[in-house]
Amino acid sequence: FPGGTGNVMSVELGIPGDLLEACELVTGNTCVVRAIDVGDIGDRVFLTRISMGQEADIVEQTSRELKNKFGVIAYALSAVRQITDAKPSRYSLTIDGEAIEAEGFTCMVINSAIFSPNSGLPGNSVIRLLPTTSITDGLLDVLVVPQTHIGFVASLATDAVVGSNLAESLLHWSGREVSVVADPGQSTQIDGDLIDYKSITARVRPGALRVIVPASVVPPADATP
Repeated sequence: FPGGTGNVMSVELGIPGDLLEACELVTGNTCVVRAIDVGDIGDRVFLTRISMGQEADIVEQTSRELKNKFGVIAYALSAVRQITDAKPSRYSLTIDGEAIEAEGFTCMVINSAIFSPNSGLPGNSVIRLLPTTSITDGLLDVLVVPQTHIGFVASLATDAVVGSNLAESLLHWSGREVSVVADPGQSTQIDGDLIDYKSITARVRPGALRVIVPASVVPPADATP
């Protein structure tokens, strides 16, 4: 049942954002059960993503008062305010045992690629970071926003710039186990909550969560009665 500020996972799964409609889905005969992947960092499970850097700074600077007042638009307001203060870090990544070095303003470990449903903004669009990301592929995607795109997260949050050419310029990898160390250390968030971690090791749990969803939005291979 959706209850967060942006309800990103409900959008990913096609679950109605209205609580009454979501209850009707559960009690009706147009639903199926879908097994989806989740990620974990040992002591915590995440459904959408973990991020370090600019996106986590936006979460940190968005108060509950702002979210209660403006909803998802509160993140856009925070993004615009802090964009000039963003500083790059060096990310030491280990993806399925392979060591990778990258530099940028944000590093994301993604299970669901939907960035924001942008409720209340012009077009009410759904922004998907990567067209190939799936919540049933048994993989986590890793994105690093390089220095040349300092405004990337703010652009998405404000729905100002969305284009495949921008997404294609991001650094991207996939794997089952991902470790990230930022130097210097950056703020870190997990599914919209700040955590006091300077490094993370995330693992995927394939098909670990069974969720009731509308039958109309589920690929036949993912659905069970």
